[in-house]
Amino acid sequence: MSEVKSSKDAILSIKNLSVSLPPRADRPFAVEDVSFDVFPGEILCIVGESGSGKSMSSNAVMGLLPKPHVHVSSGEIIFEGKDLVSISDSAMQEIRGSRIGMIFQEPMTALNPVMKVRKQLQEVFESHHLKLSKKQVKAKIIEMLDDVGLPDPEIIGESYPFELSGGQRQRVMIAMALALQPKILIADEPTTALDVTTQAQILKLVADLQKTRDMGVIFITHDFGVVAEIADRVIVMRMGKIVEQGTAEQVLNRPEHPYTRKLISTVPNMGAPKREPVTSDVVVTVKNLFKTYGSDKKNWLGKAGRVVHASKDINLEIRKGETLGLVGESGSGKSTVGRCIIRLHDSNSGVVEFEGKDILTLTDAEMMPVRQHIQMIFQDPYASLNPRRKIGDIITEGPTIHGIPKAQSWKKAEELLDIVGLDKFALKRYPHEFSGGQRQRIGIARALAMSPKLLIADEAVSALDVSVQAQVLELLDEIKNKMDLAMLFVTHDLRVAAQVCDNIAVMKLGEIVEYGPTYDVFHNPQHEYTKSLLAAVPGKDWEVPDLSGQSIE
Repeated sequence: MSEVKSSKDAILSIKNLSVSLPPRADRPFAVEDVSFDVFPGEILCIVGESGSGKSMSSNAVMGLLPKPHVHVSSGEIIFEGKDLVSISDSAMQEIRGSRIGMIFQEPMTALNPVMKVRKQLQEVFESHHLKLSKKQVKAKIIEMLDDVGLPDPEIIGESYPFELSGGQRQRVMIAMALALQPKILIADEPTTALDVTTQAQILKLVADLQKTRDMGVIFITHDFGVVAEIADRVIVMRMGKIVEQGTAEQVLNRPEHPYTRKLISTVPNMGAPKREPVTSDVVVTVKNLFKTYGSDKKNWLGKAGRVVHASKDINLEIRKGETLGLVGESGSGKSTVGRCIIRLHDSNSGVVEFEGKDILTLTDAEMMPVRQHIQMIFQDPYASLNPRRKIGDIITEGPTIHGIPKAQSWKKAEELLDIVGLDKFALKRYPHEFSGGQRQRIGIARALAMSPKLLIADEAVSALDVSVQAQVLELLDEIKNKMDLAMLFVTHDLRVAAQVCDNIAVMKLGEIVEYGPTYDVFHNPQHEYTKSLLAAVPGKDWEVPDLSGQSIE
C-alpha cells in the first residue's frame, strides 16, 4: 500500500504475541514476540515454511489454540478495542464467525460430510442466535451461495460436501466465513490443493469480496505466486518470528532478509528453458489407452448410471533420461494415466509397451518381475507410508519380496538414504518422526530401492514448502540423470513443470489436447485450453528476481 498507516487505523493489532509450546517440543514458542497490524480494505499475506508459525498466529486470533498445551503466554490481540487474549470463551464465541471469519485449508475435513450444505450454513445463523425466520434464513443462504459464484444455489444447498468439487467446497467455506459479514477474513492456505484455474477463481473471489466489503484479509500461504497475485503487504515468518515485512512490491522484488531471499530464490520461474531433444531409447509407449469408471446400465429403479471417461485415446512415449510432464486440472485424468501404466488401475483397452512388451496383456504372475522396474512416488507423504512400520522395513520390503537377501536390501537402503539426504539411522525410526519433506524423500528412496527404469511421480511435490520442493526436485533430477531413468511427472503446478520437464502433455477431460517440447508449449501454446491454464497461473506476470551474488544463507 502506498500510504503510511498507523496502528490507530488498524482493525486488528497484534502486539508482542508469543504462543508457548509444550515442554517437550523442539522449541519453546510456536510464535515469539510477533507484532503486526491489519487495516481495512487490504490483503496481508503471511508467508513461510511449515512450522514458521503462520497458522498458529491465525489460530491465536480466532481463539482456536489447542489449550492448555499450546496457549498465548504474552502479548495482546486488539480487535475493536478488546484484547482477545483476555476475554472469556463465550465472548470470543460471539466474535468468532460474526466479526472475524476464517477459511480453512482443507474444506473436505472442515465441512461435515454427512450434513447437507444448507444445514451447515443454517447453523452459522443459529449459533449466533439471530432472530430470523426460516424463510429469511433460506433466502440468505441462497444469496450467500450466489455471491461466491456457485451455480444453482438451491441445488448446491441440498448437496452433501462429497458431491461437490474441491473448488465448490472451498466456495461453500468462503460463503460460511462471510455469512455474517465479518470485518476480518483469515484465509489459511485456501488454494494449496486446487488446480490453477480453480485457484485463480478463488483468489479473484476473495479479492473481489474484500474490496466490496472493505474487509481486512489475512491470507496465509507458502506460494509466492499467490502473494504476487493478491498481496498489498507481506509478512515473512521463520521459526515463529517475523524476519521481514513490507509492501508486496518491496518484499517480492527487493527482499532484504537472507531467509526471504533464500525462499524467493527457490521459486520456479514461469519461463521454460530451451532443452536439447532427448533421443535415447524409448522405455514406455502408451497407445490408444482408454479407461472409464461407472456404467450406463440401468439400476433397479430404471435410472441409467453415469460413465466417466477418465482416459480417452491416450498416446505418449517416454525415453531414457526424459521427464514427461502430464498437466491439467483436477479430474483431467492425469493420475489415472499414471496408475494405468503401472497397472494399479485396469484399463478398458489400449497398449502399454514397456521395453517393447505390452504389459496390459500380462497375468499378475507375469507382471510381478516387471513391477520392480516401474515405481511410483505418491502425492501424500503422510498417507503413503505405513505408520506402524519402521523406515528400514518400508524401504526393504519390495526388494525382499523380489528375492533379494535382507542384508543386501538393508545395505542398499542405507545407500539410498544417503542419496536422498537422510542419515542411515532413520531406518530404525517411524514415519511420524519425520517432516513432510523428509517423508517424501523416504518415498523416493522406497521407489528407487527396486532400481526402476520408469519412475512415476504423482504430484510428488505439491504438498511441500517451496524450499523443500526445490530440494526434492533437484534430487529427482540428479537421480534421473545418474540412473538414466525415464520419468512421468504428474502435476498441476505449471511453474514446476516449466523447470523440470523435457516434454509436456496437457490433459483435459481425459484427453491429451496438446503435446510437445516444454519450451514450445509454454511460449507458443496452440490449444485454447493450454492458453487458459497458463493465463490462470497466480503471479504469472511476476518475474522472480535474480538474487545471485546476494547472501541467501
